[in-house]
Amino acid sequence: MSYASYQVATDGDQPDTSNHISPEDRSITIRTGGTVSYSGGEATNLSAYNSLNLADTDPSGGLQARTATGSPRYGTLQPTDIIQIAGTETTVANAEALGLVERDQHGRYIATPDGPSRALANEPQEEAPQEDQGEALSDATVEADLAALVQASTASTQFAILGQLVSDGEVNPNTMSRVSSELGIHPQEAEARLGKVIEGFKAQAVSTFHQAGIEDPEGFISWAQHNRPDDFKAAMHSHGVERTTKAYQPLVSEYLATIADRDPEAVLEAQLGSGITATKQGNTVILTIPGVGQVDFKTAVRERLITVRGA
Repeated sequence: MSYASYQVATDGDQPDTSNHISPEDRSITIRTGGTVSYSGGEATNLSAYNSLNLADTDPSGGLQARTATGSPRYGTLQPTDIIQIAGTETTVANAEALGLVERDQHGRYIATPDGPSRALANEPQEEAPQEDQGEALSDATVEADLAALVQASTASTQFAILGQLVSDGEVNPNTMSRVSSELGIHPQEAEARLGKVIEGFKAQAVSTFHQAGIEDPEGFISWAQHNRPDDFKAAMHSHGVERTTKAYQPLVSEYLATIADRDPEAVLEAQLGSGITATKQGNTVILTIPGVGQVDFKTAVRERLITVRGA
């Protein structure tokens, strides 16, 4: 409980201050995670024993990044994100391989202390696991052109090229000028080299389609662009970034399984072999397979009971 007393002075009377507390004796102590002492009109002591390191709550590790598609990254960085470090732009994975970033005790990417200096001095780094370089292009010269393009151009330029090819089927003139400038070659030469690389990727995709049993790649591409445009673009993006044609496989499988829907007569007239016969019941093509019995065409393809070639 606290008390307060007031003394009211009348005209001619002087207030009695004999019972007032002097400034030197006024003190207050506040405890809020530490101790603050207030005495004589000013704080004289601060002893904080609880602290919060805001870096521990930053999932980006203090690095500014954007996603592969160009959006700002909010939250934990991914290996494919683009960061600016040591005066250049590169992926997080490349920066880690160069020793410019590392993972802290929480598993987050953070800038490596003196990383740029160590990289410039060619200081030995711990050997990183060898990553899968993906499926090489069939032409060694084109593969070399691709390696030179990747080494000399920034990651943002590379993603711009890929994004435009996937969305528009061609690289716009402004991006082509960036490629020429970054490679330090004439625009026509840059366009020729990039054109060969693009054709190399197309040839690799077509070869994959042929190996899967598709003899009409253009027909498959037209079907995919019309029926599964987003999935086909995602597969093309994966092909360019991860250097693998595996992302096309689900689309190829669906295309082969739906031949009977698009052209049932082609299946009915096909040489099925191995005692397999085909009949049409309503809108469905039914196969009779020895040892299996009757099954619809889609199921037979999906379950790999038959192999389709020449689609």
